[in-house]
Amino acid sequence: MPRSVRFDNGKALVLLGLIAERWIRDYWQLASGPRMPRQIHQNRELGFGTALERTMTKCHSQYGVFESLMRNEARSKDQTSLLQLLFDDVVTTALKGPIHYIQDEGRNPIFTYVATHAGRRPPFTGRGSIIERYGLLAFPAELWLELNRIAPWLEDSLILEWARLSAHFESLCSAEHALTQADIIVRLLPPESARDTDFAASAYKAAISRGSLRSIWSGTPLKAQTLAVDHMLPWACFHCNDLWNLMPADRVGNGRKSDAIPSANILHDSRDRIFSNWALLSSLAPTRFASEAEIALTRTPLPKLHWETPLFDALLETADMAARQLQSARWP
Repeated sequence: MPRSVRFDNGKALVLLGLIAERWIRDYWQLASGPRMPRQIHQNRELGFGTALERTMTKCHSQYGVFESLMRNEARSKDQTSLLQLLFDDVVTTALKGPIHYIQDEGRNPIFTYVATHAGRRPPFTGRGSIIERYGLLAFPAELWLELNRIAPWLEDSLILEWARLSAHFESLCSAEHALTQADIIVRLLPPESARDTDFAASAYKAAISRGSLRSIWSGTPLKAQTLAVDHMLPWACFHCNDLWNLMPADRVGNGRKSDAIPSANILHDSRDRIFSNWALLSSLAPTRFASEAEIALTRTPLPKLHWETPLFDALLETADMAARQLQSARWP
C-alpha cells in the first residue's frame, strides 16, 4: 500500500507496527506444526517466542481468532495485555536484532527507529494503536523504490531463502528429526484464509435480500447468484483484504477488470456507490473499518462526520501512486 510509507529528507518511513504485524503472521504460520523450525543457530530461542506461543495457545492456534481479537473492542483486559506483550516483544526483537545489526559497506546502520510520541508509549488498544505506539522505521528512499520494482518476485524469493536457512539450522541442531526445506516452505506459503472476503460477502448478500444492491462498476442490480466481491485495488498487486477495498460486483464485470487498477474516471463514476457500501460495512464493523482505512490510506484518524470524502481522495491517490510504481494497467 503506497500510502503506508512517507518520505522525508531522502528517507522512506514505514510503520514499525505493520512490520511487527507481518512478523506475527509469518511466524504464526511457521509455528503451526508439532514444533517451530529452528530459526537461530546454537539453539538460541526467538526473542518473542514465549509471547507468540502463549498467544497461539489462547487463540487455539487459529490466526483468524487472533485477528478477531485485534479488531474486537470488547475483548478483556487480559486479552489486550496478551496482544500488547506479543507486539512489544516483536518490536523489541526487531530493534535489537536486524534493525540494529544490518549495516552498509561503511558499517553504518541502514535502518533507524523514529519515535512518533514523546515520553511513554501510547496505550495499546488494538490494531489502530500500532500507528502511534511503535513509531516508524526509516531507511534510504532508493531502497524502498528498488523493493517496489522487484516486489512481484520478492516474496517468493524470501520464502525460499527463509526455508533454506531454517532447514540448515535444523540440520545443525536436530539432525535426526530435522524438518526439510520442503516442510518449511509449505508452512510459509500464504494461508487459504489470506484472501477471505466472507464478511463483506455476507453483508452484501443481506443487502440483496433486503432490497437492491448494484454492481460497483456498472450499476447493474445484483442477485445472490451474480454477486462477486471485488478487490477495488486488485489482490494480485496489493494483497489487501481491508473492508474499504471490498466492493460488490457482478461476476462478468469482475472478470473483465481482472487484476487491473481502476482508473480515476471509473472511480469517480462509481463514487456514490462506493460511499454507500462503505457506510454499510462501517456500520457493521466500525472499529475494523476505521483502523484498516486509517492504516492503509489516510494515516490519520477519520473525521467523525463526512469521512467518506477524505477516504475517497486517499483512494484516488493510492490508485494513481500504485499504477505508476508498479507500471500497472488501468481499467477500463
